[in-house]
Amino acid sequence: MRPGQRLTRWLAGDCLQSPEGAFHPLRTGAYLVGGSPVVYNLKHIAIERNFPFFFRKLLQFNTHLERRLNLSKFQEHLDPEISYLYEKSMEAVNKFEEQLSPSDLSAKEVLRAHFCIADYFSKKGEGMGGIGPKDIGLLLSALSRQHVGFDGVQKWVTPQDKAATLMYGLIMNHPFYDANKRTAYLSTIHYLYQRGLAITITEKALEDLTVLVANNGLSKYSRFKVLKKKQDDPEVRFLSHYLRQNTRKIDKKQYLITYRELEKILKRYDVWMENPHDNQIDIMRWEEVVVPKRGLFGKQKTTKEIRRACRLGFPGWTKQVGKGRLRHVREQLNLMPEDGVDSQSFFRDVDDMRVLLEVYEGALSRLADK
Repeated sequence: MRPGQRLTRWLAGDCLQSPEGAFHPLRTGAYLVGGSPVVYNLKHIAIERNFPFFFRKLLQFNTHLERRLNLSKFQEHLDPEISYLYEKSMEAVNKFEEQLSPSDLSAKEVLRAHFCIADYFSKKGEGMGGIGPKDIGLLLSALSRQHVGFDGVQKWVTPQDKAATLMYGLIMNHPFYDANKRTAYLSTIHYLYQRGLAITITEKALEDLTVLVANNGLSKYSRFKVLKKKQDDPEVRFLSHYLRQNTRKIDKKQYLITYRELEKILKRYDVWMENPHDNQIDIMRWEEVVVPKRGLFGKQKTTKEIRRACRLGFPGWTKQVGKGRLRHVREQLNLMPEDGVDSQSFFRDVDDMRVLLEVYEGALSRLADK
């Protein structure tokens, strides 16, 4: 297909194969060009080939649709009162979201982090001084830092740059009634994780950094002192450098799963976890067993019994499951790709935000008192 050729037919919403061989739901289309159907990845056409404005807007719409579907799933797990506040807050940021590209910081993701924290600690009996944004303008102001530039050149470009603007803006703007530091903490980790980057420092080290930012205490670092003398926005520049030094690329085959999330996944396959003891836990399931025949002419019968499939190392429900242990469980349960269960199917519906909250629960709890 060449620029300028007339596109005579558009089919949207199907999972069609792109030239790269991958299937892209909501982002693919079939075109009749000169009477022949051609299937292209929408992003490939709209951006790499610089096709008309219509296709770029359609790509943007599809991205927001995917986000909306994910957010509605998240809302199902919230308490009714928190769900109502969450929905009202989401409506307030719709116009801001329409201007974003897929790589931008999203107000809705920040709100999701905030309400995830509110719901999680509410269910634990730990109240908050208020839930939701007290000023949407302050929230959008913090997020608008990512678009700062001059003469068409963006000031903040890398994921670490944008994460730094997010972290600093949320902490200093105080857009929420409560949990501003916790929301900044979780939002920053989640944003980096979504961009393929994992934090390499301890949760306590990042917690301490969060408190320093809130207390204007970055002057303890010599690098910040130098930046303050020579550069504008020294706080954001320092945080960006700090994050670059303390993040790594995520192994694409690695999934972030806690033992609590693993338990939810296994239940889909009629498997459950029980009897945690001595840093181990049993993986149980129903198995079909043969009942011995009665007499010479008795019929062969089978019945179902509860059997232990395997035993797994168990440090606690909120701890992350190692890649080796995940593979061991799947092999023992015949839930591997060669058994017809690929990783995408096995790990579907895993909520990154909730998993990260559980992994960093200790730091988030302590930040409530700082």
